[in-house]
Amino acid sequence: MKNIAGNLNGIQTINKLDLKKDVMRQDSRENTVMGKKTIMRLFAENLNGYNFDKWAANALTKSKKHLNIEGRKTFSTATFNDVKVSGTVMGNIIEEALTKSTNQTIYGQKKIQGSINASELIVNGLINDVNLTELIDQQLKKNKPLQTIRTRTVFQNSLHIHGNLTVRGTYNAAEMKNFYTSYSNVLPVAEKMERSLEAAEEIRTALQNRAVYISKLEVIKDTIGALNESATVQTVQCILANFSSRCINNSALNTTQLTQQTNNSNFILLKSIVMDEEEFIVLVKFDSVSIFSFNRVKSDLVHSKELYIPRIMEAFVQSRMHALWIVLRLATQTLVLRYQPWDDLQEYVLPATDVFEMIVSPNDQLLLLLSDGVWDLEGLASPRYIIEIPFKKKVETFIDGHNFYVKCTSKNDTTLMKARYIRN
Repeated sequence: MKNIAGNLNGIQTINKLDLKKDVMRQDSRENTVMGKKTIMRLFAENLNGYNFDKWAANALTKSKKHLNIEGRKTFSTATFNDVKVSGTVMGNIIEEALTKSTNQTIYGQKKIQGSINASELIVNGLINDVNLTELIDQQLKKNKPLQTIRTRTVFQNSLHIHGNLTVRGTYNAAEMKNFYTSYSNVLPVAEKMERSLEAAEEIRTALQNRAVYISKLEVIKDTIGALNESATVQTVQCILANFSSRCINNSALNTTQLTQQTNNSNFILLKSIVMDEEEFIVLVKFDSVSIFSFNRVKSDLVHSKELYIPRIMEAFVQSRMHALWIVLRLATQTLVLRYQPWDDLQEYVLPATDVFEMIVSPNDQLLLLLSDGVWDLEGLASPRYIIEIPFKKKVETFIDGHNFYVKCTSKNDTTLMKARYIRN
């Protein structure tokens, strides 16, 4: 072992370390460390551009028990055992928050959204504009064994009392003190009152169930606004093409018998209607009306009615009140047929028409619009002429809720009318 007291020159490495490249020197202004190093103890003034002593003094560490954090901070995730905040958390003042498990006194008017369960709630003000203390003191409770009512009380619904009821004043203006002694006189009065109440209920029900009928059509000036409000357009029940139409329903219309009769172009309307859980087929040709019933078990048609009616131009079919209504437009008249399987066929003759439209109104009237006006097909004994008004050219009907509109369009003019109703 040798000790060197002076300078040592000409040596490349010491202990296989290059003094220029592999060793950090204290007198060097800048040292660059490459690779992963483990330092047992380090004294540094700056670390990653930060003053290390100042950074360490202000750093938030897990080992410190009590910390004061100044300024505004944002945490992506934070878990605290005990924290005191002098400002706000997420913009909310902590002192004003409603806690789950501690006693609290809440000042001012508050609105609670959602439900709240509290073991004890003391309210000095109002809840939904109601004094809760007075309500609890004065309310009539279901399960309390003895209660005294000292004010005038009106019961809007039924009241069932399981036990005894003592009335010291009057009931329905009747003195109750001597009720037991005058019971024999009260009983007939009570029976009359009960009959009066039943009669009043029947009158109320009858007034509520009064039928509503269309009485007239009133011209509307604001045609554009009314048409924009109308949501449902009532068109003809079948799409016409070459003076014929089909209302295809299901297998009943696809039977061989009907297919053979509708292959040619001499039919006007073919429609399937379910009435009283039985399916009927109505076939209207230029010169006849055929009514079939469909046997679902055998998938076969049963011929029910055949009528020879020449020169049929248009037709409508509608089921109403256990009956089939068949309306035919002929050259010289309008023929209305009412068919019931267990009864004879009824026929009604109405005037000839160029306008031909059938519709069920919002008040459930079966209406027929002809050139001379509006007919109610379900009159007392026969179709009833309810509105006398000349219709010309194109007529369309519209329904918007309970409102019923009729639009008449001519070459140079459009008129919109609204139905007005009366009660019987």
